[in-house]
Amino acid sequence: GPVLLIKCAWGGTSLDSNWRPPSLSTKEKPTGRLFTASLAHIKKVLANLGKYHPDYDPKAGYEIAGLVWFQGWNDAGNKEYGKQLVHFIKDWRKELNAPKLPVVCGLLAHAAWKQNTFAGDVNSGMLYASKHPEIKGTVEIVNTLPYMPIELG
Repeated sequence: GPVLLIKCAWGGTSLDSNWRPPSLSTKEKPTGRLFTASLAHIKKVLANLGKYHPDYDPKAGYEIAGLVWFQGWNDAGNKEYGKQLVHFIKDWRKELNAPKLPVVCGLLAHAAWKQNTFAGDVNSGMLYASKHPEIKGTVEIVNTLPYMPIELG
């Protein structure tokens, strides 16, 4: 059937600040502007699917089939990344009324992949989230190393 990808992507961002989920919001660290902006964008698209996908059939409806999360270089050193990611996923699900929304996290690839894949805060945080009891079985992690150009090695 027809598929519509809604892309919300910004480089050089942090889960701890730019994408900070509402459930972790404080006066000192409010909800991230990109969490808010991307959610607004997604809701705008969902409210008028025919505009963004000419083959959309309102009688058939739609399903939000998943979220792809590929972020983290700016969170190196963020010891709370895994816990923040769990909140992020739970908040997205709540906002989109999709309690079992599948999530695929792209692990950060690097030249020392085999030696220390999960030594960093981000990749180990994604692994933590994938095994967290509240969301386990709905969050997968993917090795992105095969897609990293060798010349960037």
